[in-house]
Amino acid sequence: LPIFNPRKAELWFARLESFFVANKITNQSTKFSYANSLLPDDVIEQVPDVVFKPDPDSPFDCLKRVVIRVTSLTDQKTIDQLLANVELGDNTLSQLKRHMTNLLGSRTIDRRLLYQLWLRRLPQNIQQILAIGDEDVDFDRLADIADRIYEQSKTHPVSQIQSGSTDEIAELRRSVDTLTKQIAQIQLLNASHSKRRGTSTSRRRRSPSTTRHNICWYHRTYGKQARKCTPPCNFASTQKKGRQDRRLMTTALTDHNSQDSRLLHVTDKRTGTQFLVDTGAEVSVVLPTALEKNTPDPKLKLQAANRSDIKTYGRRRLQLNFGPKSSF
Repeated sequence: LPIFNPRKAELWFARLESFFVANKITNQSTKFSYANSLLPDDVIEQVPDVVFKPDPDSPFDCLKRVVIRVTSLTDQKTIDQLLANVELGDNTLSQLKRHMTNLLGSRTIDRRLLYQLWLRRLPQNIQQILAIGDEDVDFDRLADIADRIYEQSKTHPVSQIQSGSTDEIAELRRSVDTLTKQIAQIQLLNASHSKRRGTSTSRRRRSPSTTRHNICWYHRTYGKQARKCTPPCNFASTQKKGRQDRRLMTTALTDHNSQDSRLLHVTDKRTGTQFLVDTGAEVSVVLPTALEKNTPDPKLKLQAANRSDIKTYGRRRLQLNFGPKSSF
């Protein structure tokens, strides 16, 4: 006798009745007894009324009708079960399609909906291939084609990442991190440079008025390259005598005529005005001679930029020559 399958109750009863015909069993009570003894307990518990109080006229037919009704899925439950419980497993793609079709039984469902339910359960690479196709193609034929594609894909599996390549990936990530940091530093330098350049530009964009010594802003800023001139401007007259007459460098004493300080000035030949060259220092330090090392000078105290003391051995005056007619 067949084993009862709650998902295929109609098929089970059809096979049971074939057994009755083969054994020439026609009595309703006898059929009822066979069915009652073969049904599992969880099914019997769902139909207690027809078991404890069998129909007096046709107990088997009544039991059959009630069991099929309580074990059959509604259309919505059928769809829910297809979505939740059906998986490919070890089946071929066409076997999965037949299993889903059999689960529907005699119920009708839109073929395109069934196709979409089936397609969702296929491997991702197969889904991508079949999704290009037309849904109106014969479902059975499409399932057979899917089987061949699936078998072919299994013979050429995607190479897996070997353990040895893990180190290469880590090294690549470190290289990317290093490059990212370098780019960030370059961006900071560019931003700083742009800021300084903007400050310098803003200074250059000040009013191009004539400044002291009657040289306009354009010539004072661009020299011979200036394309504009704001009068009064004496720049042209300072250029007539050539390069030797442009500026004269000389040394001069401080305003207090101190013999201990010699500063570097630039003298404007036209007006005679002296301009101090800001070197940041009033004296220059030179190496002492062997004789000078024997006579240190504790009164002259000097400090370096880092505030460390500089040993001194007196003062030395030097005659310098910075060019033609420029002796110091």
